[in-house]
Amino acid sequence: MSLYQEIFSRSVSYEELLKSIHGGLTRIGVSGVTESVGCLLVSQIQESSSRSAVLVVSSESMAQRMAEEIRGVSSREVLFLPRKELLLSHIYTQSKEIVFERVGVLNQVEGLENSGILVVSIEALIYRLLNPEVFRNNRIEVIVGGEKNFEGLREKLVQMGYERVDMTQTPGHFSIRGGILDVFDPANAHPVRLEFFGDEVDSIRYFDEETQKSLDKLSEVILRPAVEGVFKEEEIEYLIETLRNQDQADFAGEIEAGLHREHLDQLLPYIEKKIYTVLDYLPEARIFFMDYDRVVDRYRQILSEFDMRFETLFSQGEVLKSQWEMVLREDRFHQEISKRKIINLTTLSIEDQSLDFDEIINFKIGAPNEYFGKVPLLFEDLKKYRHRGYRTVLLLEDDEKISLLKQAAEERGVAIDCPSNLEGGLRTSQIALVKGYLEKGFVLLPTKTMVITEKEIFGLRKKRRTRRFGDNAQVIRSFRELNEGDYVVHEGHGIGRYLGIDQVAVDGLVKDFLKIQYKNDEYLYIPIGQLQLIQKYVGSDAQSVQVNRLGTPEWSRTKARAKKAIDDMADELIALYSERITKKGHAFEPEGPWQREFEGLFPFEETKDQLKSAEEIKRDMEKSIPMDRLLCGDVGYGKTEVALRAVFKAVVDSKQVAILVPTTLLAQQHYNTIFERFSKYPVKVEMLSRFKTKKENLQTVEKLKKGLVDIVVGTHRLLSDDVGFKDLGLLIVDEEQRFGVRHKEKIKALKSTVDVLTLTATPIPRTLHMSMIGIRDLSVIEDPPEDRYPIQTYVMAYRENIIREAILRETDRSGQVFFVYNQVRDIEAMTAKISDLVPEARVAYAHGQMNEIQLSKVMIDFLNKAYDVLVTTTIIETGLDIPNVNTIIIHHADKMGLSQLYQLRGRVGRSNRVAYAYLTYNRAKVISEVAQKRLLAIKEFTELGSGFKIALRDLEIRGAGNLLGGQQHGHLEAIGYELYVKLLEERINTLKGNPPRERFETAMEINADSYIPETYIEAVNQKLEIYKKISVIENREDYYAIQEEMEDRFGEIPQTVQDLLTIAYIRGQASMIPLASITEDEGGYSLFMVPERVLSPETLVALSRDYPRGIKINAGKKPHIKLLLPPSMSNLRDRLIQLEEIVEKLYQLTEGQRTGPHPPESTEA
Repeated sequence: MSLYQEIFSRSVSYEELLKSIHGGLTRIGVSGVTESVGCLLVSQIQESSSRSAVLVVSSESMAQRMAEEIRGVSSREVLFLPRKELLLSHIYTQSKEIVFERVGVLNQVEGLENSGILVVSIEALIYRLLNPEVFRNNRIEVIVGGEKNFEGLREKLVQMGYERVDMTQTPGHFSIRGGILDVFDPANAHPVRLEFFGDEVDSIRYFDEETQKSLDKLSEVILRPAVEGVFKEEEIEYLIETLRNQDQADFAGEIEAGLHREHLDQLLPYIEKKIYTVLDYLPEARIFFMDYDRVVDRYRQILSEFDMRFETLFSQGEVLKSQWEMVLREDRFHQEISKRKIINLTTLSIEDQSLDFDEIINFKIGAPNEYFGKVPLLFEDLKKYRHRGYRTVLLLEDDEKISLLKQAAEERGVAIDCPSNLEGGLRTSQIALVKGYLEKGFVLLPTKTMVITEKEIFGLRKKRRTRRFGDNAQVIRSFRELNEGDYVVHEGHGIGRYLGIDQVAVDGLVKDFLKIQYKNDEYLYIPIGQLQLIQKYVGSDAQSVQVNRLGTPEWSRTKARAKKAIDDMADELIALYSERITKKGHAFEPEGPWQREFEGLFPFEETKDQLKSAEEIKRDMEKSIPMDRLLCGDVGYGKTEVALRAVFKAVVDSKQVAILVPTTLLAQQHYNTIFERFSKYPVKVEMLSRFKTKKENLQTVEKLKKGLVDIVVGTHRLLSDDVGFKDLGLLIVDEEQRFGVRHKEKIKALKSTVDVLTLTATPIPRTLHMSMIGIRDLSVIEDPPEDRYPIQTYVMAYRENIIREAILRETDRSGQVFFVYNQVRDIEAMTAKISDLVPEARVAYAHGQMNEIQLSKVMIDFLNKAYDVLVTTTIIETGLDIPNVNTIIIHHADKMGLSQLYQLRGRVGRSNRVAYAYLTYNRAKVISEVAQKRLLAIKEFTELGSGFKIALRDLEIRGAGNLLGGQQHGHLEAIGYELYVKLLEERINTLKGNPPRERFETAMEINADSYIPETYIEAVNQKLEIYKKISVIENREDYYAIQEEMEDRFGEIPQTVQDLLTIAYIRGQASMIPLASITEDEGGYSLFMVPERVLSPETLVALSRDYPRGIKINAGKKPHIKLLLPPSMSNLRDRLIQLEEIVEKLYQLTEGQRTGPHPPESTEA
């Protein structure tokens, strides 16, 4: 018998319930059941069942919570189906994460038929779905060695809701390159690559969506729909015709043009007359209700709200008549329920329920005591319960807390068993400590069986983080995102504008060149072999880029100034680092049990980056040199918790802590967080800010001097001359770049004596982070918390009815709304407009031209929920963390930059609720070309495509500027980020005694085609990316790596491209010898030496000895080696093999040898 069945083993009520279920009764009422007991009952009933179950609850949050609890106690598969977002109104685009999650669950539902459990809210249950048979039949099974019509497969994927793109990186996308098909099924963790030989499937493999390289091989794969509405072409044609007949010509035209395919399921009533819900996907399932009457009350409320909303929208021509039928009506709902076996679980008396039951079973259940971390009290009670004959199960899921309890039990002489299961039964008076999870404990009174969970013992439990959808942190690969018109940096010529790839035929040879436009319409054509000299220009403001002139010293001077500034900064950082490690600071004690307990009380499971950063900081504090560490991470990524662990460590060691923040509002936020987090400990926390009276601030200053305050949070007031400390041990500075020069000097003075931790919310690029290792202590939190829903993002024309609905939807769940309106001059008028539109809501406004006291008061009132809606400018872009705000409406989003939208959207979605972002534009201006381009960019951004990555990159560059300081930021902008980091890395490595290896750029003039055919790689961006990789080949490893990647991604390599790889490898080897150039002429190849670095006599003699008939050494004005080839050797490949052999031999001979100033006399072997 399993642990959980053993808990019910002596319960007569449980036995009666099982008997009633297996006896075929169709209506069973179970009373006295709490949510957690309900989860346990459902899971255990299904353990002995051969049919599936659907658990229906009254709210989305309850469904999510109960699904997690059932997973914690069940060996069966448990699925949670999120509700459908039914907007009804026309929208331009929306984010697809929840669509994909729903589709993924619907695809898995079939597998639940044998005793699995589906958990749904009533809202998810009542929306209509596609015929389950049609949905199931829209799958593609692909088997290695089998045959599939390649063109038919492409058409089927489009019908199943997939979108064709150049490169598959996002769920719901597919791409085709020759006989290779990449497709990303939303139900899979990675996309799959199908390689065809004609119509035969040659291989199937997963691949990494970021690197595009293959992972595991598969023998077969099933591709499932990417949308809920999968319709045949004739059904879509019928829909278009119907819409035209209902005066919806524009909408019909958009669907005909391929738009709105992911939303077509919202027009289901036009195509499918029969009504289906998720219950039809599990026709044999028994249905559990968690309080049937409560579910039905909520159902009626949803129907009422839907009908009111529909009526308003229909009168305005926003919705179509048949869309009213998207929701299951009450008569049909009861009809569906009447066909099923129903078990109603409720805490209330069954007599009060509206359903008639065949059998009523009552559980007598009590609640255990709560201990809030007071473990000694727990053990006192356990002894009493044991004496009274109680069987007790301590149910914990956190290994650290299990160890803590075991150790505490041993210290107090309380016998606790730790069985892996309870196969031997749960004995009278036994106390069992078991790993598992339920939200709340309970007492089965008749059987004297008690379950005590983590929540009762410690007052909370760590919320398990489950990543719902892909990682937002995506790598920026600059050439992959290079588009015509973008700025590029040539290391020798400066900043120009990329105009595409030009293919030029010269003397019968075809070569690709990058065309770059410079000032005064001058053009530079870069051979693809020199792409290593080109980077995409990356700066925080692409609008103010200065294009260089060719043939002038302008660029050389700019680059020289930047290099000098970089060298000076690196020298200073190294000097500061060296100076700091000679200073004596306080070495904090290693962590003890209090520290572990404090960290254990954090109510969430930490991300890997949080744990790593906390360890790095604590290890620094334990050293005798003063800490100076920077902690980077976006708002809401858990920086504060990491910092508070350092604060606790300092306070336990009897040191004072000062937390310095740039604004009064942030001071208040930090104070509230610290006060709550330290509430269980005898720690005195105070705040110094303008929100305190002068008298209060002076009292705090005095207490600090006397050591009566442990932690103080404050603005720049903390840096005033009258503020002193009895024993300051740790200074935490939040967003140092926002302080003035005078304040920074004061901070700098403090750094020499106390440990300093600086926090910043702006992300910094990983490449910069890596280059700074060893000269600047950095900790980076890149992993977002995983227990959050993705932000549902909608891009749509501004409509007042949608705005009202969005605000009410948020306020109905006691949430708050940001309304971003970036025009100070009439923000009051817009606030009045929103108040009139939603009179039920309390509306305020805030903007940057208000004085600090006014602004802070409004913001704190909003933080304290005095207002429902805050109409605000973009001042909320950074710093704020208000978890109760889960809707943001952005007015004129088409006038904002992507990085700004990224940060604004990031102000919501900071809790475990679904958050909404509405990016609106002016309907009247959508038709303009500029507006369309902006909207397409926003669409890319919304779908986490390249627009999203560009926004993230722009932010990172801003972060790089913040980290390096204002002066360096100017140089970073002047030469571009990538070149800046390259020069910085070279200088730092030189200072560390590891100078970069000098590489000459060998010019190659070889009679060979130099291009990748379009038939092999069609997409220009991917071609550029491959050209870039080819241009930096230096050795065999590089050569084989790019060869393998190309075969994997694009199929068999054509001979032209193979020759290109060989020439690139020869150039890479020649660059390190070094050779100035290799030219092909009559009789063979000439290998010209670099005048200042001619090869040593020893090298040339050795080469002559190895090739007595094949080479001639010329010591004239242009010293070179002539490789002699017979006239009969006309095949390019054979000639390249000879050239490759001689260059490899030269490289081996020169490696490790000193070069001489002069070559030997001319000889011919």
